[in-house]
Amino acid sequence: MGNKVFIKILLALVYLALLSPVLFFRELFFPYVTSKVFYFRIIIELALPFYFYLVATNPKYRPNFKNPLTITILVFFVISLVSALSGVNTLRSLYGNFERMGGVFSLLHLVLLYFYILLLCQVKADYLKQILFFTLIISGLSAFHAALTKIGLFNFLPDDSLPTRVSGTLGNPIFFASYLIIPFFLSLFFSFWEGAKSRKLLFITLACFQLVAIFLSGTRGAIVGLAAGIAAGAFGLLVFSKGRKFKLLSLSLLGVLIVVAGSLFFFRSHFSQNGSFNRLLSFGGSNTEARLVQWKDALRGFTERPMLGTGPENYYVVSNKYFDHENYLYDASWFDKPHNYFVEILVTNGILGFIAYLGILLFAIWGFYRGFVTEVISLPEFALLLAALVSFVAQNLFVFDTIAASLVFFLLLVLAAFLWEQSRVSPGATFKSAKKFFLGESALKAGFGLLGLFMLYLVYAGNIAPAIAAYYLNNAFVTDIRDPAAAQNYYQKAITVSGNFDSQLTSMRYEEFASRLANLQLQNQGLIDLANKAIDGSQAGLFSAAKTTDNHPILWYKLANTYILKAFVNKQEVNPVAEEYINKALDLAPGRYEALYILTQLRLMQHREAEAINIIEQIVNKQTNPNYGEARWRLALVYFEGGRKQEAYDLGFQVIKDGFAPSNVSELNWLIVHYENLNDLDKLVTLYESAARLDPNTAQRFADLANIYAQVGDKAKAIEAAKMVLKLAPQNRAQVEEFLKSLEPI
Repeated sequence: MGNKVFIKILLALVYLALLSPVLFFRELFFPYVTSKVFYFRIIIELALPFYFYLVATNPKYRPNFKNPLTITILVFFVISLVSALSGVNTLRSLYGNFERMGGVFSLLHLVLLYFYILLLCQVKADYLKQILFFTLIISGLSAFHAALTKIGLFNFLPDDSLPTRVSGTLGNPIFFASYLIIPFFLSLFFSFWEGAKSRKLLFITLACFQLVAIFLSGTRGAIVGLAAGIAAGAFGLLVFSKGRKFKLLSLSLLGVLIVVAGSLFFFRSHFSQNGSFNRLLSFGGSNTEARLVQWKDALRGFTERPMLGTGPENYYVVSNKYFDHENYLYDASWFDKPHNYFVEILVTNGILGFIAYLGILLFAIWGFYRGFVTEVISLPEFALLLAALVSFVAQNLFVFDTIAASLVFFLLLVLAAFLWEQSRVSPGATFKSAKKFFLGESALKAGFGLLGLFMLYLVYAGNIAPAIAAYYLNNAFVTDIRDPAAAQNYYQKAITVSGNFDSQLTSMRYEEFASRLANLQLQNQGLIDLANKAIDGSQAGLFSAAKTTDNHPILWYKLANTYILKAFVNKQEVNPVAEEYINKALDLAPGRYEALYILTQLRLMQHREAEAINIIEQIVNKQTNPNYGEARWRLALVYFEGGRKQEAYDLGFQVIKDGFAPSNVSELNWLIVHYENLNDLDKLVTLYESAARLDPNTAQRFADLANIYAQVGDKAKAIEAAKMVLKLAPQNRAQVEEFLKSLEPI
């Protein structure tokens, strides 16, 4: 098989890899992430033998290691690898987890894509243009689909972010906007580069779709990025322009940007409170405050491992150790990302990785500049490429990289490397060839075959096997207590299947299922054996994961909870080791309360009610926000278990009235039963409303709500709730109509 055939195969595989942002398979856990990364990695791995054969047989196809951008990308990768191997959780640094799918292994595939496309550029420069065209078409169609879905004209691929925002095929509006930023500027770039009017119109149309979709995503970071990119492009025009025309254009762009931004911000109060404009122009709020606190904590953690950091994907260690309870006012999440890519690189890859990443950005700008000064590209084209890079970097101050955004970022790096190379050769020349070396035909064939076999193994072991685990985990999560026996079987398969690199997440979800099943067996004694199986299975999984990753507090307190569940289901004493594991969790995350909540359950099981109450009261007293719901709700539950029933009823109702939402409706039952016995209709209205918000897809919730509204004389709300019953359960039309008639005056 000749080089021409291998080149065509490599090109075809690159095209297939570029489809990853729009592909997802709902059968996998975290489908918008896992689907894309597994697919992308498989394609890149299948392409590697062909790349090896081409660079081995033809010196001119080999990368030019005098290119500073190429060298810096390799340096960044090597530092990331060393950081992973010396970090606090090597397995996670290498492979990430199902939710993020990051890590050095995925970074390697992006670097390989960079080299694949560089080789294709060396074969024929027009290949790069074709690859970029294809990417822009894909992103433009994705943006067009999102816009159609927003206005209700296309529902083949439902968007879970509607009706307020759009997320396309990315599953998250922030990820969607991050993916579209570079293609937006590249579309404008090609509208200048193209000579044919039809092509110019095509790229301007794509840019319009991409811009509209970015706006519809309602992502503030992306808007800041766009503004920063436009400002950088205008500044580039102003500095490097030798003519009056471009200087006036740049000043006009800067002026328009300032006027538009200022006007929108000044008149933001006139926009709808729930509209896209108001969201985009509101930079305060709990989300912003939470991130500011996180960045402060991250910088404290950086000082512990300043050179190489904790290792990629290991930010969670710093986040947990330095978590400030002030964050409960804004966001109580277990942060595994600081939502600032620069802070993330600094903390996880250290100062060496941070410098290398800055080097990538600076040498990319240098490549654009070299292309401009040697007249490979025009000044407006240079300004648009500069704007693309700056906008992406600016929005990365508020987000973290995803596979879709990283893919288009690496395409932009390839373009920068290509322009640097083109600035050093005469027009139409190929890249400078490396020194020739020769491998015998037999050795080449053997190398190609062995590498091909190894890649097939890697495709299975690194992607298909973990994808099977993600499939089992998704089935378990979807099935859950609707069919607990089937769910138990899926969880057990997910935790034991070979290739599951994310045993942490799998065992955590397994424990949550076991907890639900333990509570469910109170109403169904036939589930005791199944509950015990789930508890034992999740306990084994958590123990294995915690021993491998002993610095994750969630694993330890959930492991402790399995012992509490075991004692609860079987009406026996709690194994003393549970308290040891709780203390490990508290040592790893001293500012968090979740392990303390588990400790209160342990104290209640030990009949030490006063200590349990004291623990929760201390948490409540620490809160600067007296309406903080979680701790107050926990206190009400502990009061109830500790025999202080009236205090429990009073506090529990007040917490619900203040807007707190328990994790599920069953947590409200004790309050509802109490006030039903008292026939306290006013309080029951509040509780039934909360139940309906927690379980909005169950008709019985709205039937209860309609009845209670009717009893208190709120006819309008009773009718509204009855209509919801009809919407959710149309088979109950006769009963609903009879109820509505009963509301009519006699």
